[in-house]
Amino acid sequence: MSDLGRPHGTDFAAAWRDIVSRIFGWRRQGPFLAVPSLGGGRTLSYLPLLNYTDLDPAGADELARSAGGAKHLVRVLVPGTPAAEGAPVAMRVPLAGRTADELWRGTIAPTCRNRVRKAEKEGIQVRYGRDAASVAAFAGLLAGTLARHGAPMLPPRLFHALAADLGAEVWLAEAQGRPLAGLLAVRDGPLVWVPWIATERDGGGAAGDLLFWRLMEHSAAAGAGILDFGRSPQGGGTYRFKRKWGAEPVPLRLLGQDGSPYAKFALAQRAWRALPRPLVDRLGPRLVRYLADY
Repeated sequence: MSDLGRPHGTDFAAAWRDIVSRIFGWRRQGPFLAVPSLGGGRTLSYLPLLNYTDLDPAGADELARSAGGAKHLVRVLVPGTPAAEGAPVAMRVPLAGRTADELWRGTIAPTCRNRVRKAEKEGIQVRYGRDAASVAAFAGLLAGTLARHGAPMLPPRLFHALAADLGAEVWLAEAQGRPLAGLLAVRDGPLVWVPWIATERDGGGAAGDLLFWRLMEHSAAAGAGILDFGRSPQGGGTYRFKRKWGAEPVPLRLLGQDGSPYAKFALAQRAWRALPRPLVDRLGPRLVRYLADY
């Protein structure tokens, strides 16, 4: 398996299972968590909310078979396999052995460098931490971002738990103390994973670009081998944006699920965007508990 195909570590997976089962009240059933559906059924999900797990493809196949005839979901990286247009891929930047100068000059696109310089000239500042105030600021940005994209907000207590129990850090790009863009970064051995990225309504201008660069620079200096910018549909808008930052696609396989998760939720996203913001803010954190493949 190539370095870019590295899955999560076993200890990380166990800690993740403990956190999400506590936050969402999902009961354990063997190696799975039983995620209820709004219709009254349930899905046996192995490590819900992770884009991929601590398994290799063979281990994922074996685990899926152990579910028997029950509805299940197991996510796994499948490096070296083709990805169809619109299929989910993890977007990963190889950092091992690369200095910040090499990344700046040889990895990220000139348009990214120009926007980083623009943000610096505008006086945008980047800071990171895991204090309650920073986590709350990020949660506020993410709630708006997810609402605009037609996706339910996660419970803010999840981010506080990730900071406290897994050492996750919130990164914020600010102008005069006002957050313009933010992300959550989780370290798992040589892997730095960014599960959520958020911006103000106008996109945060060049603030997000400066945020990406500072995280990349910091991660390389800290000895990380991979910077994972999260899941995107092959060929989609976020895919193209992350490619400009040197991210390479690693295909994902979702065992137990038919079709692309993006196509599946397209109608639901349009309906969610049409709802009043106060309503989605209230319902979103409750709804996520019933989404096994969120």
